[in-house]
Amino acid sequence: MKIRKLQLFFLRYFSWFLVIALFLILGLVKIEFLRAKTILYMFHISSLTGFLIYGQALCLISGNFDLSIDRIAGISVLMGGLILTRWLPGTPGILAVIFVIIFGALLGAVNGFIVGKVRVNSFLVTLSTYLIYLYLAYYLLAAPIGSNQLPSSFFWLGKAKMFGINVSFILFVILGLILNFILRRTSFGVSVYATGVDNSISNALGINTGNVIFYIYTIAGAIAGIAGLAYVGFVGSVTNSIATGEVFWTFAGAILGGVSLSGGRGSIINVIGGSLFIGLVTTGVLVFNIVATLRMVVAGVIILISILLSKAIENWEQKIILSNND
Repeated sequence: MKIRKLQLFFLRYFSWFLVIALFLILGLVKIEFLRAKTILYMFHISSLTGFLIYGQALCLISGNFDLSIDRIAGISVLMGGLILTRWLPGTPGILAVIFVIIFGALLGAVNGFIVGKVRVNSFLVTLSTYLIYLYLAYYLLAAPIGSNQLPSSFFWLGKAKMFGINVSFILFVILGLILNFILRRTSFGVSVYATGVDNSISNALGINTGNVIFYIYTIAGAIAGIAGLAYVGFVGSVTNSIATGEVFWTFAGAILGGVSLSGGRGSIINVIGGSLFIGLVTTGVLVFNIVATLRMVVAGVIILISILLSKAIENWEQKIILSNND
């Protein structure tokens, strides 16, 4: 019985064991990984992608996904930059920051309305909005907006530090704890998991799954807006390609965090572990000086491994639970 409990504990917190194992391996190969500077950098990188992973995880738990999550981050912060420099120059930076988050929520709400209310497949909807936001960004902004053109408050989230730790990572952890509480301790959280397990049964039980999906996408959009601000602070300028390609890492991080592709399963606490793993891999690519073009090859490999691991862990966990019932 104790062995089975230990097995379940290992499987349910697999992402954290994976992070520890990878960190130790990388540290043995290259001592630089054990230095405080590298660890803090890894935390920072983890938070950038981690915000987007949160949004993707929420959508996956509800039985859907969002291919446009990184583009929402990019176009939202780009619009904020254009307001400050072209459309409404002189606008206080803090108002632009608030606008970015609200605009992200609105874009997420568009996805949520079409997926949840109109009942269109999330792949088709978010693929369409991905293309719209991607090329709209290219149309609106040709040359980057430099830091000298924008107020420091616009870069604060991705640049500032507290006690030597990047503010973006601190907010990332706090937001993760809040999301975990909402999903695990509130009726809305129960509705999200139920919607992900079976949409039609949830409707029959009185859960308005359309509203649940709409709210989830809206929350994911707002988080994407926060991610956009974190990326801008890290990069130091507003470009038309902010966070481009990060959508692939969001799937890897969420799946490694134990979120099921079929919906209704996953823990935000474990998603934090999945985000740290992605941050470790990204840091490793830089430390080992791997060619930038191979980064997406690494992403593809990790996504494939994540899917296979997720399936194996899910089957193993079910076998242990069934054997306990026997």
